[in-house]
Amino acid sequence: MTNVMRPLLRAVEVADEERHFLEVSALARRLTLLVPYRAEVLAELAPDLPFQAPPPRPLLEVFVEGDRVDLGLVGVGDVPEERRFDVAAEPARAAWAEAVAPLFGTPDARVTSRCRYLTRQRATVDVLHAARASDAEDRFVAAVTDVASRIGIPRTRCELWTSAHQALGAGAPVVVTTASAEDGPAPELAFMYGKTDWDDAVRLCQIVAGEDAARGGAAVLGTLAATLHPEGLSSVQLALRADGADVVAVVKLR
Repeated sequence: MTNVMRPLLRAVEVADEERHFLEVSALARRLTLLVPYRAEVLAELAPDLPFQAPPPRPLLEVFVEGDRVDLGLVGVGDVPEERRFDVAAEPARAAWAEAVAPLFGTPDARVTSRCRYLTRQRATVDVLHAARASDAEDRFVAAVTDVASRIGIPRTRCELWTSAHQALGAGAPVVVTTASAEDGPAPELAFMYGKTDWDDAVRLCQIVAGEDAARGGAAVLGTLAATLHPEGLSSVQLALRADGADVVAVVKLR
């Protein structure tokens, strides 16, 4: 990962913004950085990629996993229903929309942002579920369970989310992220909770990975806090995949 940090830091320097959001995995070698989508920033990270017409309120999302770097073009804000999934490749859109349709079954569900990858066939959509009363909460949990089954997340993995959801505050606002691959929905769901702290992130590691792995996750989070001096923990995310789960700390950097 060291080799990819230099252009990343240079992109931050070129962006010259007062604040940056950084997402750091506690259980894997992954991090994500959000920077402004501008031609000079893109050129620092991927000089061979053409600058494209930006969506509303554009951001460039930089995904680092090991030594691999991917870039995504993010548009912030809700869109008409018929355009929710047009960030995906054409063959994937209909299947993706059908698989995750239950997430839009609650009255307050709305898209907050969408991301189209610039470096491979992949896209994501973020769906905010506002605070819910008990009856709406039951429908929300049922919808998530249904979607997880449809896209191939094992039941045991979904049960991890249920435990984490209860621990972090059932009924609280949560952003659910779904993803598409080249030809349909990817077997992934992520849940982002605000109004959390470092203890919540460690507790989530314990729920997801057990005590031993949680100690390693706590060490990562402690290093993050001590080294970068972020403005607290903005939110915490539980990411579910068919082959595992991860805990992500989202921080705002000065």
